[in-house]
Amino acid sequence: MAGYISKETIEEIQQKADVVSIISEYTKLEKRGTDYWGCCPFHHEKTPSFHVEPDKRFFYCFSCHAGGNVIKIIGDCQGYVRETTFDEDYEIYSELKERNKSSIGLLTFEFEEYLKLSQG
Repeated sequence: MAGYISKETIEEIQQKADVVSIISEYTKLEKRGTDYWGCCPFHHEKTPSFHVEPDKRFFYCFSCHAGGNVIKIIGDCQGYVRETTFDEDYEIYSELKERNKSSIGLLTFEFEEYLKLSQG
């Protein structure tokens, strides 16, 4: 469907993005074992209930039950709607690409090709 990034591209971004460094921009995280904990960026709390599992690339708050992947945390923290438009997907992609220049690699080329095809 024109105007949307393919699920495969989004999945590849999610796999290559450093979820801990991205979430750390929204809340302070502390490593405990293999996981990270911090205060939830979506509500005020004194005791950390926000859990990040880098190996599984997801987050979950045990207080407010917010959870998801790296695309969702950026969308939620920056106020994007769940069903993003092409422009919002591009903005999220650009932000991820900038933060993860060394790990995104060939996604730049693939996304530019997608842009050419979707714009006619």
